[in-house]
Amino acid sequence: MPSKLQFYSEFAERTARQITGSYRSWTAFLATAARLYKYPYNEQLMIYAQRPNATACAEYDFWKDRMGRYVQRGSTGIALIDTSGYTLYRVSTIGQVEKDDIPMQKQVCRDFAKKQGWVVIKEFSEKGISGYKVSAKDRDAIQEIQHDAALGKFDILLVFMFDRLGRRDDETPFIVEWFVKNGVEVWSAMEGQQRFDNHVDKLMNYIRYWQASGESLKTSIRTKTRLGQLTEEGHYTGGTVPYGYRAVDKGRVNKRNRTVLDLQIDEDEAEVIRLIFHKYVDEGYGAQRLSHYLHEQGIKSRDGKGFPNTTVNRIIKNIAYTGIIKKTASHSLAILTSYASSTFPPFPRHRRSCASGRSRMATCR
Repeated sequence: MPSKLQFYSEFAERTARQITGSYRSWTAFLATAARLYKYPYNEQLMIYAQRPNATACAEYDFWKDRMGRYVQRGSTGIALIDTSGYTLYRVSTIGQVEKDDIPMQKQVCRDFAKKQGWVVIKEFSEKGISGYKVSAKDRDAIQEIQHDAALGKFDILLVFMFDRLGRRDDETPFIVEWFVKNGVEVWSAMEGQQRFDNHVDKLMNYIRYWQASGESLKTSIRTKTRLGQLTEEGHYTGGTVPYGYRAVDKGRVNKRNRTVLDLQIDEDEAEVIRLIFHKYVDEGYGAQRLSHYLHEQGIKSRDGKGFPNTTVNRIIKNIAYTGIIKKTASHSLAILTSYASSTFPPFPRHRRSCASGRSRMATCR
């Protein structure tokens, strides 16, 4: 059974088709609209459909409190669609946040809602949230919107484009269908309404998110491939700067003409790194013993704290201290000035791994 909103929406659609079907119907509607010129088109349409001779239309309390008039017992009201809506805005990356993509989405959605005669009662913004990597159950905005939909707090869910709801082909299509089944119309300011009147609608809904999921996957592959290439070329591509290095501007820019940083040895921190490797390689210190030694010497880490044995272990195993930049499966040739170089205290004659444990990352001599 259709909801009241669906019933009156279909009623308005039939009336709209009727008034444009003939010259007489159109001029009759214009006569009503001329008397009610302060009302939006969708309300003019509903008034014409139910009471074409009406000269004014307002809620009961308005007539009683503002106009001092009382509605007679047995009077028939005119049903108007007072549609309330939620809007959702989302950007996936910090770059989109910096470019102010959300204000753009807001403006388009607000203008669209105004043209439709909808009242936006709540807006949600998700910044830096991937619709592909992050499940809807882990997105607070989607969870709150679903909760309010189940309570019947709004009639319309409006987004800039449907992929703002998500990009997961095994999840997002069913979330959209859930909203519609719970009496909420799902609209995109750019793509219109997502309906589920027949099997074709359901298929198109799934195809949309299957395609969005595929685009996200391809974008991810392109990004990872390019980052791998930059790493192999010896460029720092982001992430935590290892202790002993600092990120500096060497004049390199990306394709958007934005400055990108490169790694350079921090000579002050470098002395600590050389000390750690000297004690480890030449004197046989383990991570725990090194941690105690650094604490006794009053040597602090970058954040002013000490060097726990877990941190010392990570330093010993970090391939960056052999001059190699590594990013996931990609790594460069030894292009950085290595700590394991002539500036490093001489290694023992026998070959020994600079890293302990299962990860054997470089060999010193």
